[in-house]
Amino acid sequence: PALLPDGGGFSAAWAVDHPVDNFGLKIPNPIPDADPRYFVSGGLCAAASHGITTPIDVVKTRMQAEPEIFQNKGLVSSTTSIVQQDGIQVLLGG
Repeated sequence: PALLPDGGGFSAAWAVDHPVDNFGLKIPNPIPDADPRYFVSGGLCAAASHGITTPIDVVKTRMQAEPEIFQNKGLVSSTTSIVQQDGIQVLLGG
């Protein structure tokens, strides 16, 4: 039942796009068609959130792993110290 005729050939995607109507019963599809805007917006949001949080997490982890070096330093001064020592690219390393 996964491969049903559609016109002149068979389509495996037909069963995925219409999971309720595998037998041609004319039941409406409850799943809306995929909209590329959702993929693009989701990708942009994920890139932005990771681009913001990863550097903060790198600094936090370094502060926890090396407390003697970053003792009594805040987030900004610790970030400056890390960038001067290892370069800015280390902040996106994760």
